[in-house]
Amino acid sequence: MSFCKKHRSCTDCGFLTIRERELFQTERTEFSSADGRNNSDALYTDEMSCYRDQWTARYVEGSIEDADLDRELHEDRRDCRYFFEYEPNYTPKQHRDRQDDLRKEKLQLRIALLGFAGALLGGLLGTLLPFLLAFFGGDRNSQIPEQASPRERSP
Repeated sequence: MSFCKKHRSCTDCGFLTIRERELFQTERTEFSSADGRNNSDALYTDEMSCYRDQWTARYVEGSIEDADLDRELHEDRRDCRYFFEYEPNYTPKQHRDRQDDLRKEKLQLRIALLGFAGALLGGLLGTLLPFLLAFFGGDRNSQIPEQASPRERSP
């Protein structure tokens, strides 16, 4: 069993766009092959981009060069922090909203777990503290003096 991350490319990501629109699965399959882009009938392939602006390729007058596009499409994106698995029928904006919602949910879960761990630790310390003070306190024979009740204090 391998614990390595599998190869991911922009053709697997929901943020791959042509003119700010979703690329459909047939287009993604076509562009993921080595020579698919050269044989493509799709329009505006030179206006393909990453919706999250994670590409390093240079755009000249709003379009991208063929070699740069091929490199960007096939580059390994295992470490891209914005990579989000493509789901059919979702626009890039909807993919971003879903990604943001999932990140918020994970943050809320971490905060809840941190609060639970803090409460558990506080309860444990509160229970053990008197025993620890009695054991590690200086004079083991001394006891904590009890406070007199209000009736006993009055003259």
